[in-house]
Order: sequence, then C-alpha cells, then structure tokens
Amino acid sequence: MLLMWFNTNRYFGFIMTIFLLSFLSACVEEIENPVAVTEVNTTPNPVSACGVTFTVRDTAYMITGRDGTKVPNELWRFEAAQSGWTKISKFPGTRRINMIAEVVNGKVYVGLGYNPASWWGIKENFLKDIWCYDPALNTWDSVKTIFPGTETNNAVSFVWDNEIFILHGFESHIINSQGFSRKVRKYSVKDNTWKDMNDFPGYMRTCAVAVTNGKQIFAGTGYATWNEYDWWEYLPQTDSWEKRKRMPDKGRINASAFTVKNRFFVTGGRYFAGKYSGGHVKKEILEYVPDEDKWYKVGELPQGTENAFTFVVGNDAYVGYGEDDTVANEKLWKCTGF
Repeated sequence: MLLMWFNTNRYFGFIMTIFLLSFLSACVEEIENPVAVTEVNTTPNPVSACGVTFTVRDTAYMITGRDGTKVPNELWRFEAAQSGWTKISKFPGTRRINMIAEVVNGKVYVGLGYNPASWWGIKENFLKDIWCYDPALNTWDSVKTIFPGTETNNAVSFVWDNEIFILHGFESHIINSQGFSRKVRKYSVKDNTWKDMNDFPGYMRTCAVAVTNGKQIFAGTGYATWNEYDWWEYLPQTDSWEKRKRMPDKGRINASAFTVKNRFFVTGGRYFAGKYSGGHVKKEILEYVPDEDKWYKVGELPQGTENAFTFVVGNDAYVGYGEDDTVANEKLWKCTGF
C-alpha cells in the first residue's frame, strides 16, 4: 500500500511539474514602460480589412481591401503631419483581398491575392499578377510578371538585396496539401525572373507574418487547420531557416508585424477557434528580441483586431482598421515610445 501511495504521488508530481513548466513557458514578460498607444482621428477614414500597406521614403500608403461586401481597392496616402488620408488613385488590376506589396528602389510591387467576387472554389479567383506602382508619378505599370505558383491567397513577403521573396499562401485546388504551402520563391526585379528557393521547413500554412529590418528576417504564426505559434529566422546567405523561440501564446492567424528602430513586433490577429472554445481577436503588442531569443509584451491595443493595416512612419507605428468578431474596426492607433 505504501509503495502504491509513493508511485501514485510520484506520478502526480511528475504531471504537475510538466504542467508548471508548460505554464511558465507560455508566460511572457511585460516591460515596465510599455509602448504608448493613442487613437488617431482621421477624416476621411478609409475603413477596410484584408488590404495592404507600404511605406516609401517616410510616406505611407494603403490599398483598401474588403469594406463589407465591397472591394474598392482604392489607393490612399497617409499625411503624418496632419494625421489624415488622401485618396490618390486606384489599383488597376482585378479587385482583390489579401495581396502583397513590397518596395524595391523606390517603386512598389503589388499583386497576388484573391478575388472574392464569386464562389470560393473558382481557380481563376486566385490571382497571380504583379503590378508596379511609381509613387513619384502616381502611375501604375501594366502587369510586370506572373507568379509561377498557385498559392496566392494570404501569402507573405519580404525584400532582401533588392529581391522579393514570397512564401506560404493558400489555393483551394491543391488537394494533396490541403491548399497550404511551404514554397519559397524569389523574384528579381532587375531581371524580371523567378527562382524556387529551398522550402520552408516548418508546417505548410497561410495567414502568417514575415518581417525584416534589412539585417534579419523572421516569419511565423499562421494557420494550417490549426493555429501556429512557431517563429523562424531566414538566413538568405545559405537559403536556410533556423527555428527560434516560439510565440508565448497558443498561436494566431491574420496578425500584423512591423519593425521600428530595427526591433521586431507582432500584434493583433485571431486565435482561431469556435465561440465556445476560446476563439478571440488579440490586442497585445509583442516584441521579439533576437539577441536573447525571447519575447516580451510591450503594450496593448485598445481592442483586438485581425486583418488590420500596419505601417511605420519615422519611429512611430500605426495599427488599425481590420475587423473583430462581428464588425469592422473603425479605429487607427499610433504607437510611440519604442
């Protein structure tokens, strides 16, 4: 009887130790002086979700995505001094959501995405075209190139050495992989050519984030029929990936990522689950510190949002719009004090 008592309690203690270690590993430290978040009052207010932003020479732009059932794809310029928006153009291609946009040598390459005009299963709605926008002239070139893959909905991208890298994404006709992708492709703006890189070594996914400060590149989170919370560094010199400290939560999709002062931040998104099983939009602002391979909570948005817009002007980050559980988010917030 004594031996049974000892073995039972030893087993219980082992389980409690595992539980405590799991709990502690999921915690995140909070800094003493969090990032200041203030609401920006803008008129007009181009409320939208699933669009895209880019910054050229400290001027930010937004291409709107979904506004209810409408997809206007309007191009707006943000006037930081006046904290206001000006509508200046319109994306000339097929209307779409979940596109990518990257800046190379002062010009912007915009494309991919999904056209929600009709039923989800139509293959042609997964768009492969990439256009070029010149902000100095406010003009669009015709299609510059066609993406060689099919997984164009909710892909992520980054720039390294004046070349555009595109990874992940979704296309509903890729039955063998459930439509998700681990492919990495590189587009040379100079040569107008594509090259397949080594596959991403983690799970295939969509709705992830990728972020770079020009020195280091990170990607993670997303959806692969479950919430992902892993975090990876891409090493372009060797075309390889190294796994880093996972995010301190149960994962998220449709989040936003940005860099300020060479620092890396992730905010917003959704823990994808049902109403009664923990699903919720997120509002914390998390920072990843590469030298420590560690995450910190550095602030919070006033409310959770997913499919939001994020851009940086100077040393200030702006986050907002998108949507929550039921309605569009009409707020834009300015984050300072980094």
